[in-house]
Amino acid sequence: MRALGAQLFQANEHEVVGAESWGLDLDWPRYEAIEREGVTLILAAWSGSTLGGYSVNVLGPHLHYRTRLCCANDVLYLAPEQRHGAACAKLMDATEQTARDKGCVRMEWPAPTGSRLERILQLGHTYRALQTTYAREL
Repeated sequence: MRALGAQLFQANEHEVVGAESWGLDLDWPRYEAIEREGVTLILAAWSGSTLGGYSVNVLGPHLHYRTRLCCANDVLYLAPEQRHGAACAKLMDATEQTARDKGCVRMEWPAPTGSRLERILQLGHTYRALQTTYAREL
């Protein structure tokens, strides 16, 4: 995934944070460690032999409800040329079904404020906003 996704990782970071970027520096050893622990769920969206997007997720018990296994999305991304039809919905549905198959009872999707994903989630009858996260540089 590291080699295949490098260009998409850069495009994703630029689209989400733009000029405020810290300079993308993925913590690959940490990603690989949690993958070895078996708590990642990674799905790829292919267009022929080209990686067109991905859904990277972390599975684990909720810290406040330890008997509830949840799936928290770390990043959902489709290259702009792949954002047609139901590609995003298919990737999200596949992520949720795989998480359900692994015993998860909740799916958590973060969405950049004002994004198309936020609008999709707001319009979905089965999603509800739980909280908004605000950030500032220290």
